Amino acid sequence: MYLPIYRDPNFRRVVSRAKKVAEACAANALSIDHLRVAALLARRDKALNPSSGWQLDWVDLAEASAKVLGLDMLCPPHLGGKGEWALSNTVRRLLHHCAELAFSDFLMHLFSEEFAEGKTASGETVRAESSRPGARQDPHFNSILQVSGMLARKFSLERVGLELFAVGTLMAHRDGLLADRSSLIHCLNKNQHAIKYLLNHKGWDLHGVIKSAPPAEVKEAEDLTKAVEESGKHDDPLLSVINIGVGVGVNLALRERVAYHEAGHAVINLVLIPERDIAEVSIEEVGDGSDGHVAYDESSPWMITPYSKENVTENLCVALAGRVAEQQKAGHASGTDAGATSDLRQATDMAWKSITVWGMDDNVGPVVLETMIEESGLRGGWLFDEAQRNLQRLMKESEVRTNELVQLHWTSIEKLAQHLLVKPRLSQEEVFLILPEFICTLAK
Repeated sequence: MYLPIYRDPNFRRVVSRAKKVAEACAANALSIDHLRVAALLARRDKALNPSSGWQLDWVDLAEASAKVLGLDMLCPPHLGGKGEWALSNTVRRLLHHCAELAFSDFLMHLFSEEFAEGKTASGETVRAESSRPGARQDPHFNSILQVSGMLARKFSLERVGLELFAVGTLMAHRDGLLADRSSLIHCLNKNQHAIKYLLNHKGWDLHGVIKSAPPAEVKEAEDLTKAVEESGKHDDPLLSVINIGVGVGVNLALRERVAYHEAGHAVINLVLIPERDIAEVSIEEVGDGSDGHVAYDESSPWMITPYSKENVTENLCVALAGRVAEQQKAGHASGTDAGATSDLRQATDMAWKSITVWGMDDNVGPVVLETMIEESGLRGGWLFDEAQRNLQRLMKESEVRTNELVQLHWTSIEKLAQHLLVKPRLSQEEVFLILPEFICTLAK
């Protein structure tokens, strides 16, 4: 049996995040886009049960909603998310339709075309919004388009697409053309890192750009024209167009983070546990919903070797290395995000078992706390407190050691990460071609 939608914990977690998203967007009501982004955030936070019914092809739809809302998915909203919110007509219709259905059915309808914003109960597209002013009616649109056309000529491009339009907006801001548009300036300032990634990825160098006469007629690429035509349904049509272009840079930044994360795992594994063979390193999304992974060769003899105390400390460092590598690349602790939650959970579980089950902690001694719980029903006391203190100590010591190892082998991590950005899936053979220094040699 399943719970009706309003009683399902998964649904409540999505709604609480949707309120945060709406608050971050200064929205007047919860929309389908807010709920789609919230569902993706709940999934990334591991807040949805494994049986929730999530499908991987919904990720792109949720990320598209984030772009429409102008949200940076690298920095999800951390606001209150409480209180009552008005609902858009489409959300009202969705909730009425799903009131007695399971959460998996709710997700299915949430990401269906039937309940996209702007659809009627019969599934017909609402045309009323198309009559609202679009981005072309914004007095700044042509100024940005002209600057973008100048850049297109400099970079030998025939047409201006969404990405170049976002860069052109930045140039227009630098030229003082957006002084009276605080919302655009705010968008550009908070997304400078994303535009930088976009420029680096495209190889567009803005240094030494001198303002010149733009082409008399600027040709638009298909993606820009489509975004402009659909912009009328948004509160700020021009901003919605710019956000889509900026979103490309956000995705590139996220992809780089994942590359350094997985490279950190792989290299520190090669340093500490060379006998555990790496089958592949990937920054492609896999079936469990993660953005990348390091897979190990299940046929390796090491995989059937029982853990020793040294193995535990080495595995803790490997588990923490992805998170630490992200921080090292960012240059500060802001490199940390919720994407490392599964690594922390894995490390914490192993550390706790080493102390309370495997008898590897000198202070607690060869005691199995689970047996004490089973035999006496005790779930607290000084021994449990000691185990928790030692857990925190072990995790902190492992983090310090991981930081030292990542800094020592940073050149190798960076080299592997850069190769992953070119080829997102590397085999064991390819890893060793990139990092031949880690090939084991016969002892003399």
